[in-house]
Amino acid sequence: MTEKLPETPCSRNVLSETTDLEYAEYVFTELEKLQVSLDSDPMFFGPARLNEKIFQSTAALSQCERIFADAIRKQHECRRKETQLSAALKLEKDNLFATDPEVRAGRNVSDREALANTKLMDMIKEIQGLELTLQSLEMAITLIVAKRRDLLGIRSALKQQHQLCQEELGIGR
Repeated sequence: MTEKLPETPCSRNVLSETTDLEYAEYVFTELEKLQVSLDSDPMFFGPARLNEKIFQSTAALSQCERIFADAIRKQHECRRKETQLSAALKLEKDNLFATDPEVRAGRNVSDREALANTKLMDMIKEIQGLELTLQSLEMAITLIVAKRRDLLGIRSALKQQHQLCQEELGIGR
């Protein structure tokens, strides 16, 4: 029943906006599926239907938690990779400033910085790709948290309706 979530660039170490968009689209689609509606007159259908809806809301909440945990894991992986690459970039840049004759020949610091950045363009692009991935993951996490709050509210309302329904039946209505 649970699908394997698509990989992000972090989990494959491949930078691709399509993959970011695919993962975001997957999250949005899965969150849209997690719908549980409240009945306007729960007494009409009785406690059995309310029990079923409470079960549905709990199952939807569990799926939402799985998606949330996966997104947090992917975010952590990306953040870790981005931190590692940023540190490696700084070391490489410092190394170029100290040892590369072309970089050292720059007229001023900004020229040297530009030359070093040109030589390290692949690392810079990879870091920028990871930053974009992190932005996508943060947006997905924000939506997941909102959906989680919504599902918790629905489950709470269903439990209140169930309790009211039981009370109505208890007094003979």
